[in-house]
Amino acid sequence: MTNNKTITVHFVPRNTETIGSSRLRVYAPASRLAKMGVECRMYRPPTLYNKYQFSISRIKEFIFHFFMLLKIGFRKDILFGQKIHSQPEFAYLAIFMKKLMGFRFIFDFDDAIFDRPMFRTKSLIKTADTVIAGGHYLAQYAKQYNPRVELVPTSYDPAIYDITKYKKEGSGGKTNIGWIGFGPNHRENLKLVVEPLRVLAQKYFLRFICIGVLGDKDIKDMFSGIDNLEFLPVDRIDWVDETIAAGHIYSFDIGIMPLADTVRSRGSCGGKAIQYMAMGIATVASPVGEITYLIEDGVNGYLATGFDEWITRLETLISDKNLRVKLGANARKTVLENYNIDINILKIYDIITQLSGNK
Repeated sequence: MTNNKTITVHFVPRNTETIGSSRLRVYAPASRLAKMGVECRMYRPPTLYNKYQFSISRIKEFIFHFFMLLKIGFRKDILFGQKIHSQPEFAYLAIFMKKLMGFRFIFDFDDAIFDRPMFRTKSLIKTADTVIAGGHYLAQYAKQYNPRVELVPTSYDPAIYDITKYKKEGSGGKTNIGWIGFGPNHRENLKLVVEPLRVLAQKYFLRFICIGVLGDKDIKDMFSGIDNLEFLPVDRIDWVDETIAAGHIYSFDIGIMPLADTVRSRGSCGGKAIQYMAMGIATVASPVGEITYLIEDGVNGYLATGFDEWITRLETLISDKNLRVKLGANARKTVLENYNIDINILKIYDIITQLSGNK
């Protein structure tokens, strides 16, 4: 029997729109769902207080969250919590109120958050009516504690990543190799390409564009010391306006995503590579985590493990523009078919309507 009442979903993101994970997995889907008839209520991310910090504002926030969850429970609405494990009071309050009031709860995560802290994350996964995981590795972990796990990759708006809207500037005969992200969190990953770039810069005219350095001295020292490599660090951009990041990426000839093989990297959902590929940029990435599902080596990009492979893969693309165009076109097709918000929003809508009893 179909229940035709309006579906209301209460979204509690991990961060504001300035952080890609929340922007792409909470704010953007909520905007689409609202156009599909879902009533979407967005809340401020819970404050991350110091472990032993005591303050009136902390107490007030706890009380606000209590009454918010009480209201959700009385209304039998849906709570959508994105990586809410980070704020212990809200996480445990959500678990308690869910059990007490019986509202529907969706827990969304797209990082290997289960190592920090493990008990709290496991409890949220076990309690959720549905767990939405951003990648295969994360979904496999969640299924150990909850059979109701759905894989919904981080998805991009094809209207923003429409390459006909962007103009590629001349590079002065140099090949532009690019990286984008939150630099300070990726020092160890970026170290993987320092020596390959040092070798290749002796043979080719190269420019390395590194976006999101945030003034990090270690990263600047790593690459500015490479002879014959033009290093262009971009400290900050407006992350909320995604056309700015897309425009920078379109200036790349080759996009790179080096990853050390760690638990955190295995939980990576390939966001950087997906952005490059969405813009039709030939991509080289480490075969870690979701990358192994995203890139088919030699078809829509290249996989590189270790010093020698990074040199070989990059050199192949540096010396063959036609191959870059071919891999870039295949890469863009992959993203449009599998990492497209117009397609994947339907998966989220289906999850919500099933939980609400409207399907």
